[in-house]
Amino acid sequence: MIFFPIRCNIYFLTLGGSDDSNSHGGLEAHHIKSLLHLLESTEDSSIREQILVTLSNSAAFSVNQDIIRNLGGLSLIGKMLSVPDTDVKQKALNAFNNLSMNTKNQEELKIYITKVCEEVEASSVNSELQLAGLRFLTNISVTDDYHYMMTSFIPTFLHLLFEGNERTQVQVLKVLVNLSANPAMAEHLLNSQVKLLSSFAPLLLSLFDSCINKDVLLRVLVFATNLKKSMRHVKGSAIHNRYNEDSIFSTLSDNSLYTQKLAFLLHHHDAEVKEQVAKLIMQQVLCPGAAWAWPWWAWPHSPPASRWEGALEAFLEPPGGRKLPLRPLEAGNGPVSSFLELLGPFFTLPEPPRGPCTYWLPKWATWRLQGEEG
Repeated sequence: MIFFPIRCNIYFLTLGGSDDSNSHGGLEAHHIKSLLHLLESTEDSSIREQILVTLSNSAAFSVNQDIIRNLGGLSLIGKMLSVPDTDVKQKALNAFNNLSMNTKNQEELKIYITKVCEEVEASSVNSELQLAGLRFLTNISVTDDYHYMMTSFIPTFLHLLFEGNERTQVQVLKVLVNLSANPAMAEHLLNSQVKLLSSFAPLLLSLFDSCINKDVLLRVLVFATNLKKSMRHVKGSAIHNRYNEDSIFSTLSDNSLYTQKLAFLLHHHDAEVKEQVAKLIMQQVLCPGAAWAWPWWAWPHSPPASRWEGALEAFLEPPGGRKLPLRPLEAGNGPVSSFLELLGPFFTLPEPPRGPCTYWLPKWATWRLQGEEG
């Protein structure tokens, strides 16, 4: 009997196992089974990496995601998260990233969420290992089934948001956006602060700036919009007493600089950014947690334009605060008209419906919370 060296077998399998490519990446079930067996039996890091890369590529096809799960591959790949070699762990997380696109796989992969969060926390900032972990957490947080398992790591995510480069910021914001789309996570997020940082609020506010990378800025705005939407459903003036002074809640509720930054962002050169700012401002105007919010729930009928302008004027000039320096437009007749003109493309004032008790709300009062995938 002739035995081929293991590296020859790896080379054959990682090329696809056959000259006949098919619709699911060129690997048949028996090829995947052989790869998993080799992964379990070898301690050679370079071989492990090759196998994990091949499994990751094959897991881009949904049929292979099921095959790997049915062959017990999820637990074998999961064991690679405990090896000391960071390159092997990164490749394992890359495989998990593709495998987590499958709902049935997520049910088994949930046991690794805490481990992955710990790896993200312990890894060097901006490292490939950290990014791989964040990509996995992004995919597995698309649904809210496992958000509760990430609650204790929210300060870690926020720390990376301020300490990471743009790649890391975008990836961690994808996780935060998904968490913020779940109303059950709102209180955990709103009361979050980063103890390792001397001043949390200025760092958070620094992200609401036109000089920030568009991919980062858009996600920061979506994150804030989701949270403000959740805050609208919290009743009572005692809400302020539940949150720390340096929390996200305090920054989004009682900070005049934050309001000023939103007004300036309405002049951003990018239309997508301006639209997202408009959505966020509408949540600000409607949110009962804000001292200057207009009580939309008190309107028994569709409000006239003067009432709507009153709500916007309250935004522009909060009680006890100074008027925001919003640049007037050429066609505008003052700050409120200018403001309405800027928001014009993003909302409409329909005819009031008939009935004993009707309400008018801007169209994004019913927009769904926004989340992201990997």
